[in-house]
Amino acid sequence: MHMKQPNKPSKPQHAAAPASRRGKKKVNWKRELANAGKTSGKVVGRFFSVLLNVFLTILLVGLIVGCTVGCVFALYIKNNVDPTLDVDLYVSDQDLTTMLYYINEDGVAVELEQERLHGSENRLWVSFSDIPEVVWRAFVCIEDRRFFAHHGVDWLSTGKSALNYLLGSSTRGGSTITQQLVKNLTQEDEVRVQRKIQEIFRALDLEKKLSKEQILELYLNSVYLSRGCYGVQAASYKYFNKSVSELGLEEAACLASIIQSPSRYDPISNPDKNQQRRQEVYNRMLTEGAGHYAG
Repeated sequence: MHMKQPNKPSKPQHAAAPASRRGKKKVNWKRELANAGKTSGKVVGRFFSVLLNVFLTILLVGLIVGCTVGCVFALYIKNNVDPTLDVDLYVSDQDLTTMLYYINEDGVAVELEQERLHGSENRLWVSFSDIPEVVWRAFVCIEDRRFFAHHGVDWLSTGKSALNYLLGSSTRGGSTITQQLVKNLTQEDEVRVQRKIQEIFRALDLEKKLSKEQILELYLNSVYLSRGCYGVQAASYKYFNKSVSELGLEEAACLASIIQSPSRYDPISNPDKNQQRRQEVYNRMLTEGAGHYAG
């Protein structure tokens, strides 16, 4: 007799997964990246919002300060600066030299060059039409190469000069021919901010009233060229014993070389230094396109 054995429990077809694997969830990287992007966007947005607020605050403060400074400057100009210049008042007595003549045996008037009468200023007025182009070109090239482009003030040179002044360096080189003319006519040469500001405003005013040719005529008749000579005509007779209308390139460059420092570049006292400066005039004329004179 066979005993029927109890049925053994059948094994499950699939074993249960370990507890550690059952607790692990699948990461949704797409969603995580989207969340990270939103967070980053908020941070960046916040950063630029703060930056914009700072910028607008600085801009507002700058506008307030600028308006305040502008008002103070305008008030200063009104109370301390005369922006106009009466040219006629200054040039009415500029022809300060009297020339004496005698009649020779042929009935020709001959000047007694050693008998000219003048005070401290030896000046002979000459019209712009009688000044050769080579002469005024030499002066323009070495003293104010942008003369025909600006309206009385070369703001680039003025800015450099102001920066040098603030840094304690030399301030030479910021004045245009028009500004030099203002200084020559008024004889105001103090190293003061007020004088420089007034000079700038007067130069701007002159450019509105006079043509470039008129300004050059006034300038070339008032510039100091050493040995008591004011103007190119008096200097031409002094150094070359002839009228400025007869001067050529070398003589024109010689006169233009004197302006920067009349005693240093005096062609009689310091001919070598004048010659060195003259070469600079030639080079500048070539650079500025006046090669048919300097070539």
